[in-house]
Amino acid sequence: FRHKRSGWLLPSVRVTFEDGRQRFLSGSDASFKKGFGENKILRRCCHDCRFSTLPRISDITLGDFWAIGKRAPFPHDVDKGVSLVLVHSERGAQAFDACRDSFFSEERTLEEAKDSGGGRMILGPGTKHPAREAVFRDMYSMPYAELAKTYLLEKPTIGGLIRRYFGDRVYLAARRLLGKGRIKK
Repeated sequence: FRHKRSGWLLPSVRVTFEDGRQRFLSGSDASFKKGFGENKILRRCCHDCRFSTLPRISDITLGDFWAIGKRAPFPHDVDKGVSLVLVHSERGAQAFDACRDSFFSEERTLEEAKDSGGGRMILGPGTKHPAREAVFRDMYSMPYAELAKTYLLEKPTIGGLIRRYFGDRVYLAARRLLGKGRIKK
């Protein structure tokens, strides 16, 4: 459900209808993505997952490397995303080596991987959001628009309004000009 039409740093959601029409929603408009990212709509088992810690029982773990470049320079374009690959076994190493020629790879530290937003899933299961139970309680009795407005959407920010009315490029230019802390998503 994440689409990189606007790049990794400004994620969007693509909705495809049965008749083939598509609609792209920015992250601020995409209530489902927001609820997912804030752990408000994760399945109950995600919060108790015994497989989301180290050491892993899998051969390989794949994820988004959100923190790439925070501990050591990464002089490559990250706008379309960077994947994190953790190899846990000899079998995983063999599988990784067998396809290594088909993509660029660079060894990074586990500490940098743990810094990633998804790093919380490396260290253990996601924390249940306090509103999760209310969302699941009300999802069968409320129309989706009301549920989203009540639990999943934030109040508009200046950054969100700039993106909606002027587009992603103007939003990014404003953040660069004024600083990230001054214009929130």
